[in-house]
Amino acid sequence: MRHSILLKLFLLTLFGLIYQSVNSSLNGIYNGGTSCGNCHGNITANTSVKLQGLPAIYETNKTYVLTFLVTNPTNLKSGFNVLCTKGTFIAGTGSIVNAGKTQITHSSPMAAVGTTSTFTFSWKAPTTTSAITFKGVGNAVNGNNRDDSGDQWDTTIATINGMFASGIENSTTEQLKLYPNPGNDHVILEGLTNPNTKIELMDLKGQTILPNFEFTGKDCIINCSTLNTGIYLIKVNDGKRLMTAKFIKA
Repeated sequence: MRHSILLKLFLLTLFGLIYQSVNSSLNGIYNGGTSCGNCHGNITANTSVKLQGLPAIYETNKTYVLTFLVTNPTNLKSGFNVLCTKGTFIAGTGSIVNAGKTQITHSSPMAAVGTTSTFTFSWKAPTTTSAITFKGVGNAVNGNNRDDSGDQWDTTIATINGMFASGIENSTTEQLKLYPNPGNDHVILEGLTNPNTKIELMDLKGQTILPNFEFTGKDCIINCSTLNTGIYLIKVNDGKRLMTAKFIKA
């Protein structure tokens, strides 16, 4: 009888450990930064998330320190997952990256300070300048080591554009001078004489266009005859300056 009771207690304990390991994700899951709904609770206004540190325009091959904040008034431990469509993540304290380094998640729940859990990590920009999307999800958990309806999560999404790195330390972005604006067949960029200047156009959808252009003494002329009507961002790197301007194709 005693052996039978001990065996039952052992089996119950073993089952409980297996159940907990199956039903709790103390370490993160690479879910594309889109949801926690397959296991944890629901998306809710009780949780708010923020991805901070992204530049409006990134420089190629540059590393940026980012923070992901998860805030909830009652659930005071959190996990997260962020996906980037290009570039690579570098793990920080309390986080791990996938094999491709395109997703980062928590290695264990992060305790809140006040009502906010903060994950700090880095992202290295790619060598190209196309638009990059970041999708993030933060899950504030109730601390019972189980995936249940008591967990509350929210999502965030951001898209940023890029420019070629200048190779100059502490460089700043200048306002590019151009005319006519709005324009039709062409736009003239003032003061550009370096034939190695890199010029890009980007539409409002984030699509990068490499325009046809030519240098004429003190200026550069971009052929705009094939562009669709709309607003474009012009980005210029002449090796010494980073310059941007908005151009309207009439």
